Amino acid sequence: MPQSMQVVRGLLAANPDYWPAKTNADGTTSSAYLRATVYEDRPRVRQKDGSYTDNPLGPVRTTVKFWGQAAELLHGMDFRQGDAVVATGRMGDPDAFISQKDGKAYARPVVIGDSMQIDSIVSQRIQLARERKRQDKEQAGAVADAGRTDPWTDQVDASRGEYVGDGVPRTFNGEPFEPLSGYPTPGAAPAPADPAAPDFLSTPSDFTTGNAR
Repeated sequence: MPQSMQVVRGLLAANPDYWPAKTNADGTTSSAYLRATVYEDRPRVRQKDGSYTDNPLGPVRTTVKFWGQAAELLHGMDFRQGDAVVATGRMGDPDAFISQKDGKAYARPVVIGDSMQIDSIVSQRIQLARERKRQDKEQAGAVADAGRTDPWTDQVDASRGEYVGDGVPRTFNGEPFEPLSGYPTPGAAPAPADPAAPDFLSTPSDFTTGNAR
């Protein structure tokens, strides 16, 4: 009785494992072998409020196996982790394994593959989603910088390493100076004394008395 075809559609969990064809010590030959693990999404779970959430069981992990020329051809296609793929084949005997999380024995479904190719529809959706995310990030940055026109007078941003003030009074040419507000306004503080004024020197110095050392 012919077996029904199995279709596995999802993302590669890792780069496929590949063993090339070889000649064994006893003279027999082993054909090329390629093994890929595909993660298939389970149906989302509906909650009491009507919303949906990811299935707590996580994705279905299916191992797809190829031998011979099919394995060699697929190896040449250089599939990578995260690629969206569609694989077809027939159901094989499940692989038993011990979970590293709870130490219990489980079985993973296996498909004896006939073909595997890139899922162009899903790949395009992923690319579009990444492009939208990039555009949203750029727009958010543009909105944040919309009001920043003058780096000297606009509001500073401590997260970018800009000066936010330390509370220490500063002066510039004898006038109060706040680094965040720019240079002091002329006339805001008393002007310095005029050297030509008669009372500029309140006490004689060595230079005025001729006793220069």
